[in-house]
Amino acid sequence: MVYIPIYLLGILFITPKIYLKYAEYFEESTLPKNYYTISIIIMVFQFMLVGHIGQGHGLMYKLGWALISNALVAVLWLDFKFKIIPDEIQLLGLCGAILTCVFGLKFIGFINIGIGIALPFLLIILNFIYNKVNGKEGIGQGDIKLLLWLALIAGSSIFKVFTYSIILAIPFSLIVVWKKGRHEAFPYGPWIVFSFIAIELMKSENQFQLIEYSKLY
Repeated sequence: MVYIPIYLLGILFITPKIYLKYAEYFEESTLPKNYYTISIIIMVFQFMLVGHIGQGHGLMYKLGWALISNALVAVLWLDFKFKIIPDEIQLLGLCGAILTCVFGLKFIGFINIGIGIALPFLLIILNFIYNKVNGKEGIGQGDIKLLLWLALIAGSSIFKVFTYSIILAIPFSLIVVWKKGRHEAFPYGPWIVFSFIAIELMKSENQFQLIEYSKLY
């Protein structure tokens, strides 16, 4: 039950405070009108996720997921509205990911995590090459940092997260290009968040079915 009050603390107090802090730079002073509705919907999906993957795990593992959930909601709103993912949010997510990784390592697998972490470093190299050739950044540094700490949880599945997020983002990025031009920045973080939650839900459902199946034999 520790997950619920920590998550509520995040969406009711922590995330709004950070959001409004950065909103001042964009001359905004209020939360989006649908902030609480969408945040609660995401909370429900996170409850489903933690309910499955939390089986057989201790308090610290679930605490890690509570921190991760708060970070994901903050990424969703801040990147969507202002196209930024602040370092304090990255740090919050990283702390949660480390807890989840350390106390769930036997379920995730060290090699699996190592394969997952390779993706962000590959993107850094590709970003460097792209910058040298075109003189501008490809995927944002904030998105790479986000993928890095998500890789600690998702392991090799982070490649699916990255691929699915691109597929989800393409139609919306084309709309942005059509309406505002090629040079308009596009928030990629929310699509990473949606893809991560969807893939982890699918993984946890499969794990849950295997656990239930094993109990029968």
